[in-house]
Formats: sequence, structure tokens, C-alpha cells
Amino acid sequence: MTEREWMQEGIDGKLLFLLFIRKLWIVLLSVAVGTIITTAIYMLTHVVYAPAREYRAQYKYYLEFNVDENGDVYQHYNDYTWNSLMKTDEIQGYSVELLGDVPAEIISDAVYVEPLSDIRLLSIVVTTTDQELTQRIADATEQSMLHFVDVMKEFKGVEVMQRVPSSLVVVELDTLRVAVAGAVAGFVISVLALLLYFALDDSIYIPIAFQKRYGYPVLGMTFADGWQREANEKQRKNNIAYQRKYLSEINKIDIDKIAHVTIGDLDTQLATDYAKLRTECDAVILKVPYGKRNGKLIEKQITELLNYNLIIIGAEIEDINSTLFHQYYMMGRKKAAASAVVIVGESSDQ
Repeated sequence: MTEREWMQEGIDGKLLFLLFIRKLWIVLLSVAVGTIITTAIYMLTHVVYAPAREYRAQYKYYLEFNVDENGDVYQHYNDYTWNSLMKTDEIQGYSVELLGDVPAEIISDAVYVEPLSDIRLLSIVVTTTDQELTQRIADATEQSMLHFVDVMKEFKGVEVMQRVPSSLVVVELDTLRVAVAGAVAGFVISVLALLLYFALDDSIYIPIAFQKRYGYPVLGMTFADGWQREANEKQRKNNIAYQRKYLSEINKIDIDKIAHVTIGDLDTQLATDYAKLRTECDAVILKVPYGKRNGKLIEKQITELLNYNLIIIGAEIEDINSTLFHQYYMMGRKKAAASAVVIVGESSDQ
């Protein structure tokens, strides 16, 4: 089978699902790891190595505007205007004079005007890492505001609506959302990684896959797990019996003149002497290990045998996972071994 033909083989959804279920522990582990990692990073950055704690004071004012020469109320003050005015000498400069020992840069960084929809309402927020300094700047800023409103013609007066003194800013940790995000990331990454892994996996897991991919019938199998080992001797006899019947009816080749070639063990089996093998046997049955990611090796072995004009009768799949086998073919465990030859025979005739 060429690489292009193998790419066109198609996806066996049922087999992919069964293999994916067997790797489900990787998904669960990835979800747990993703949750732990993201939560740990979040806690380190927001708790252990969090920035210095901040203190905040907030004052709210109600402004009364005068009317201009046209009889209209002044309406050109907004949050952008106020944030610019806060840095002028009329307000910030006045606060520097009141405080005396606090530089203008610190005041500029600490004071911020929150936007409100009503221009008559003004909310000034002061934030620093020192509780006492925050309160001093807030009080000085209030005095500066009262002075500014008093000297500016646009204002008729100002009323203090609310004073929230300097207090610690409580940081609300969003640990749950971060943990969920980490779990989702772990799930998505692991699922995509497994799908890529299975897409690149060229192993043989079930007999019908070998026949579809390489075009040769499967003439027997053995099981590797659990109680099936005890049944393998009987299974091998069943394989030989089926092969005799298959060869007598189809190929007319003596089973005693057939060599069994194990994929991946070529040096031991063939001693790299294909010509000698050709003189000692009439045909070859490939012994293919279960799930060894050896699809390219199987393809190479088939090509080499054909190049030496060796006849390939079929294959035996070794050490099959009996649980996967009976789940794929929808039969019970106890019937798996007894029905194996029948299933192989049916698949080979298709």
C-alpha cells in the first residue's frame, strides 16, 4: 500500500472511540494539572507576590453652574476636562501648597476623576499605598476644589455629597473562574493532542484494519491479556486448522511449506537472506504484533518480500487486547476466544 492509499484509508470511528476511552485518564489528568497550574500562578501573582496594598478615599460633589452671556448653563465640563484640570496649578498646585511635603508627581498619580453621566456630579478618587497619605491628599484636594469653584465664574457653588475616608482596597480573587479556565484549557489541549496522536498512529489493533490497509486476509490471532493466555494454545491450533482449510480451498499451498515471518524481528527470522527463504518455502504468513506503531515497518516488510517474489498468504495478529477486540465486535468476553477464528474468516472473505 502506498502512502497516498494509506492516507485515503479513512477513519474507523468506532475503533477511534474505543482507543480514546482507554486514554481518558490522560484527559482527566490534564484537566487536573491545568486547574492546579493556572490556580497556582494566579495565587502567586495575586497573593504571594501581589503588588503593595492600596488605600483609597472617594469624595463626591454636587456642582451648581452659572449661566453664560447667552443665558445657557455652562456644560463643557466632563470627566476628561476634570482630569486635565486636576493637574493644573489652580487645583494641584494649590494642593501642593497645602500639603507642603508631598511632591506634585505623587499627587498627580494619586488623584483621578471617575466619569459620571451627570456633569453636575463629580467623583474624585485618591489612591496610594499609604493610608495616612491617601487621606491627606484627599482632604487637600477637597480644599483645592472648593477654592477652584469659588474663583471660577462658571460655578455658582458646590456641595459635598459623600466622603469615604481612606481605607484598604479589598482585592476580590477570581480563583474559581481561573480554575475553570485552566480545566477547560487542559481538556482542549489533551483532546487535540490525543486526536493528533491517533491520527499519526499506524498500529494494527484489530484484524479488519490490517486487511483494509494492506489487502491481505488475517488467518489467525492470539490474545495477550488476562485469562485469554490460557486459551492461546487452543487458539493457535484453531489458527492452523483455519489456515489449512483456507490454503486447501484457495491457494493449494502446503501449510508445511509456509514460513512465519515476525514483523520487527527480521534479522532473527530471515537472517536478511530473502533468497534462501525463497528456496525453503512456497509462501509467507506475516506475524504482526498488536499496537506497536509499526505500520511503516509492515509496509517495508511486505515490499521486500514481494521484491524477492515471495508469496504472502496473509497475516496473524499477535497479542491482541481481548477487551478491545470483543468491544469492537460487540460480543461478550467469554465468547471472544471461541469466536475469533469465525470472525477472522468472515473478515478475510470480504
